[in-house]
Amino acid sequence: MANDIRGEVGFRALDKDWTMKLGNGAVRHVENETGKSFAQVGAELSDETKASITLLTQVFCAALQRHHPGVTVEDCDDIIDEIGHQKVGELLGEAVQLMQPKAAKGGGDRPRKATAA
Repeated sequence: MANDIRGEVGFRALDKDWTMKLGNGAVRHVENETGKSFAQVGAELSDETKASITLLTQVFCAALQRHHPGVTVEDCDDIIDEIGHQKVGELLGEAVQLMQPKAAKGGGDRPRKATAA
C-alpha cells in the first residue's frame, strides 16, 4: 500500500496494485539514462512540444523499480497502454510533488532559533 508521507503513489493496473516513488535512486537512474538533469527531464515532460513517450516511459519505469524490482520496459508499456499517457503523467506529477519530505505539523521548514533564558 502506498504511503504518501514516504513519497509513494499507488495505483491499480493489470489487475495488480502498484506503488511508485521518485526517490534518489529513481532520479539518479533517469539522469544516468538520459544524460540530463532531473530538472531538465521535468521541464521536457511539462512541455508538450518537447515531451516524448520514451522519456515518459523511462521516468515511469524508474519510479516503479523501488517497490517492483525487475519491472521491465515492456511491463511499463502494458501498464501505460491500460491506464493511458495522461494518467501516467498525473501519477508522475503527484510523485514529483511528494519527492521532498513535508515539514512537521505546526512547524516551518527551519528549526526555531534558541533564545537566551
